[in-house]
Amino acid sequence: MQLAGITGNQPAALLAVRYRHIKVTLLPDPEGGEQPRVLIEIVFHHTKGYLGEKDAYAIPYHVLNEFGIPDIPNEPCLLLCPHITMLALLLADQAFAIPSLTSPEQLFRLRIAPGQKQLPVPLKEEMAERPLFRRCKNTVGGIQISEEQVLADTALPTQMTNLGIITGMELPTGPYTFRRGNGQTLDNSSEITDAQRNIVLQHQNSSVFQKNYASRYMPDTQAAYRGLKPQTTLMRAASGMSRTIDPRRPRKLNLAPQQAEVDRQPKVRLPRRRLKSLLQTFQKQKRSIASTKGTPSCTITIDKPIKLIAT
Repeated sequence: MQLAGITGNQPAALLAVRYRHIKVTLLPDPEGGEQPRVLIEIVFHHTKGYLGEKDAYAIPYHVLNEFGIPDIPNEPCLLLCPHITMLALLLADQAFAIPSLTSPEQLFRLRIAPGQKQLPVPLKEEMAERPLFRRCKNTVGGIQISEEQVLADTALPTQMTNLGIITGMELPTGPYTFRRGNGQTLDNSSEITDAQRNIVLQHQNSSVFQKNYASRYMPDTQAAYRGLKPQTTLMRAASGMSRTIDPRRPRKLNLAPQQAEVDRQPKVRLPRRRLKSLLQTFQKQKRSIASTKGTPSCTITIDKPIKLIAT
């Protein structure tokens, strides 16, 4: 969730991150403070877009997107801080090449040598191929994080959907929710150009963003028309999904009578009956619904039931 919002990358690109794609560096505090600043940099190799899929061993390094994530002094929300998560994983794996670097305190005690502008904190070469996002596994000692098994492709969307349900969102939450949010934020930022936004999102031109990502919730046009100061903060809250958060929103049906009442609704019974009929038809033909995508039979027999189910 943290990297999805910050980088706007697709799920496949996030799950493909390995330790060799990560750099940890200490930089001098630009404000003149004694404590160096921690910078985490990630290069995403497996992004898709108008440049095609990125192969780290076949294309020049300069066409890969690299994201620098600086620490935030007096971080206002630790839950959204990627430094906590990533440094915790690196320290738990004892991934730093410096043998004595096994705790946050030791990392923050490091200092940059006089005359130098940075202090790289290297990772162990033998851990270069270890995935950043890994599966959990059951062991004798309890649930642990696997060392080598990458998180399943279906796990990330499912976890984000569940997070949205737990939060009380009205609309479904998924990886592309964060990707669209990232694009919209970049588009609204005075510090980010259209060209930089297109590079981040891997869009060939701005028309892709305008067609698929730009919000249809208009900004404060009243203020613009009347020559007033725009209420940017209020309008941003009005256009965001967070306005629908309701902790009281039910997450599931707890009682059998509630389930029975839902099952009796025509909007539930009719799509369910059509879906069952379709599945039986495909089972007899030893085919899958996905295999008919784009065919005339899919357009005639599948599109309408699926649209009805979605409503």
